[in-house]
Amino acid sequence: MKLGVMTVLLGNLSLDDTLKYLKSLGVQQVEIGCGGFPGKAHCNPEELLKDDKKIAEFKNTIEKHGLEIA
Repeated sequence: MKLGVMTVLLGNLSLDDTLKYLKSLGVQQVEIGCGGFPGKAHCNPEELLKDDKKIAEFKNTIEKHGLEIA
């Protein structure tokens, strides 16, 4: 079993800073809010779905911290 956290709890931080912090706590997976009630502080689906470069950058940011998307 892997430990995961929903990133919207840290919506006041950048995605990079959020992932760095969560990794330091031993988190292994992240669930990223992308609209609706949780908001989209770390992931705006309208932007990502229109731009392959932004999707790659988003995925690379998560991977560079050794985390997985839950």
